[in-house]
Amino acid sequence: NPANDFVFIFRETYAGQPATVRVSNATGIVLKHLEFDALPSEPVRLDVGNLPEGFYQISLQTEGYREIVKKLIVSH
Repeated sequence: NPANDFVFIFRETYAGQPATVRVSNATGIVLKHLEFDALPSEPVRLDVGNLPEGFYQISLQTEGYREIVKKLIVSH
């Protein structure tokens, strides 16, 4: 962190599980939303190059598990 073009999301524990990934800005507005029927076992590349510089949150939600939220800084 910081990122300028892309980040990778990887949680091997949740591979094969349905999952939702969201990128939200500092005010909570969801700017990117990805749905997976089965989260891949390899890292997921998430393009952030089109986001303005700033602070964001990436959240990963899977069925039966607590939501994981990580901070992201985008700087070009």
